[in-house]
Amino acid sequence: MKHICMLSPLMPSVQSKLLSTGNNTFVDECLPAKAGSTVWKSLLLYHTTGVKYPNLHLFNTHIQRAEQRFKDALNAQSRTLAFIIARNPYERLLSAYLDKVKTGLVEKWVGLPKNASFSQTVELVARRQKYETSFGHTPSFTLFNQHFLPISTVYVWCLPPHNPKRFVLWLEAQPLWYAKVVNAANIQLSALQYSPPQKTNGGANSNRCFYRPPMRTCETSLRPYTRQETVAWLSRRDNASETRTALLRTYYANRKLVRQVTEIYSGDFNAFGYQKWDGPAHGSIPVDGSAVLKWEAKTMPFLI
Repeated sequence: MKHICMLSPLMPSVQSKLLSTGNNTFVDECLPAKAGSTVWKSLLLYHTTGVKYPNLHLFNTHIQRAEQRFKDALNAQSRTLAFIIARNPYERLLSAYLDKVKTGLVEKWVGLPKNASFSQTVELVARRQKYETSFGHTPSFTLFNQHFLPISTVYVWCLPPHNPKRFVLWLEAQPLWYAKVVNAANIQLSALQYSPPQKTNGGANSNRCFYRPPMRTCETSLRPYTRQETVAWLSRRDNASETRTALLRTYYANRKLVRQVTEIYSGDFNAFGYQKWDGPAHGSIPVDGSAVLKWEAKTMPFLI
């Protein structure tokens, strides 16, 4: 059974992990908070141990125990798939607010009460971002920073120039890259057998497998989309975005707030190719089908 190990001492182990998936294949993954990290970590744990961990705090414990076992493997000739999963900044921040502030978790972390408004949360994020980027030090890897600050600020070692060959995978485009990543990473059997208990992509996971892309069954989940299927999914996705649009309209109604978030997350827009947004005018959403197609044309031909 293969295990997970930490990368070289030059890269903080909390930011990126190297996973041996068998057949001399390694996955160098970077999974930022609020970008699908919980379910993807649980899949990697299942693949490396065969156990469905009820507590993801064991993720780092398992990595530390496995580090020594891979000292020699790291020096061997191998094939490595390196990627980071990114998420549109506007939706990522709103998700963090709804999931962490409104539930009271942030009150335990930094004292922000659960009845704090979204604008109050943004103000705190702005102050933290300014502090963490003002003195030239490595940003603190606190729970608040992981979930609320820009990925490009907290997970800096996952990005160029430190990792110029790492693929940027948009969480919003997961149906397009899922099969390719699982097949290239050599974790097909685990993806077909493991069903995470957490919610996946906004809905209760009733699948018998890790993830079932739209228009797929578990049995066909590892078959990449054809061009026709991609177009059909994008059309369906944009037409079914009423809930997301309603939330964005509610919390980003103030254009000044939108501009403030845009400024805070400017590093993420530059690093991951997301377009800056001008607010929910005319029912628009930050990542529409045309944006996903531009990402696909830039990334998918090179993802093997």
